[in-house]
Amino acid sequence: MGQMLEAIVTTGCPYDFIYTYYPEFYKNRNATLKDAFAWYNIYSSADALGTNFMKDNRSDAPMYGIGDTGQLPKNLRYEVTNSNPFGLSDFLRCRPLKSTRYTGTIQRWDKVV
Repeated sequence: MGQMLEAIVTTGCPYDFIYTYYPEFYKNRNATLKDAFAWYNIYSSADALGTNFMKDNRSDAPMYGIGDTGQLPKNLRYEVTNSNPFGLSDFLRCRPLKSTRYTGTIQRWDKVV
């Protein structure tokens, strides 16, 4: 299987959520294929269950991977919400309920490659 697999992509990976309630779930994972493929993790800061594999939001590189395999993902941050925070006047004008337009750009995609 390692010869056919080039990359694996996880989107909204709930690693921290699962580890919180089932810490034994990730123990004794097989690490023989960790160098055979690249791992890309797509995450959003608005996703409550998704994991960025960082202990804080200030880092760009992941700090841990799954279990004790030693493989770290390449994080791709994807944001579909407007990054500008709303103020009181925006709230009173019901601006948070206004639909946002997708601009066709993905933030920070270029930092991975």
